[in-house]
Amino acid sequence: MEPLPITLTTTLDPLAIGNDPFNLNITNIHTFKSYPDPYQGRYPSANLVYGGYWYYGTYALDDYKGECGDWCTQGPFIDFRYSPVASPVHPPQWNEPRLFLASDTDNLFHQTSKSDSKVQFGALHVIDFGKEMEYSPDKMVYLIGHGSSNPSSYDSWMQGDSVYLAKGFPDPVQINNGSGWTFLAGKAENGSPFWAPHLDDATPLFSWTNRTGVATMTYLSALKKYIVCVSTPTVSPYTNSDFDTYILESDVLTGPYSLITYMSRFGPEAYFVNIPSKFAQGQIQKDEDGESYVSFYLSYSANYALKDGEKANPPGSGRHWTLMESRFKVNS
Repeated sequence: MEPLPITLTTTLDPLAIGNDPFNLNITNIHTFKSYPDPYQGRYPSANLVYGGYWYYGTYALDDYKGECGDWCTQGPFIDFRYSPVASPVHPPQWNEPRLFLASDTDNLFHQTSKSDSKVQFGALHVIDFGKEMEYSPDKMVYLIGHGSSNPSSYDSWMQGDSVYLAKGFPDPVQINNGSGWTFLAGKAENGSPFWAPHLDDATPLFSWTNRTGVATMTYLSALKKYIVCVSTPTVSPYTNSDFDTYILESDVLTGPYSLITYMSRFGPEAYFVNIPSKFAQGQIQKDEDGESYVSFYLSYSANYALKDGEKANPPGSGRHWTLMESRFKVNS
């Protein structure tokens, strides 16, 4: 492990204004500094705007420039800082419960990745249920993320064995109360999910040894389906090379999920792939041949470690916010 100096981590708070993906005004309102120690890095992940508040999550990382090439140990999800919703003239007024970490387990779910421990909830993302969580089944906030419980598996910011779910209350008092969260813990014979109050009882939404990674989920109202995007290293365990992306679907939030498509070397190094519900069609359309489809935009960044001679694939992919116009063909 290559040590890094103990320093502040800076995250940005950009605001995207507009309804047209081709005509957005992107403004960097503010920067925010916090300490990652005793971990080496602290990166942004889960974001939610709901009920007049903006919630901004961060997670920890270790093993910079390790065996996998870049941030080889996924650390725990730390918490949410929160602020009244910002605007171009009113920057966020952040309340950060853990500006400093008292210990390696001082985080929302009291996890640690020290001493070769694995985390199940690290680089988490808020499930996109639409504006003001319109399609949340119970108005709870749901988190999705990848991780592992197998000591011999890779568990980096881009790789794991399994994908997990948690849900909690979306308000400033409760969202950082770890005891108020529950974790998907299997299903009854009739398919009803169990939600357990203890992380140790969490079971995966789905598993694929060393082939899960950054996971996001969006409810597409036009299809009445939950769509999961997963990105993972093309060649295990290397996180400074190409990534594969696959997309799954289910009629039920808690699964089971089936594969829509597997895109090898998408980007060729796309990461944090997601489908913003804001830019997805609300109805099924028909093309000139009478084929039914739903259009949307794949949102991602890519190619932070592009090799000499490699080109963006698809064109337009890069180390920026990419919005790639896409569509799902709808079978009858």
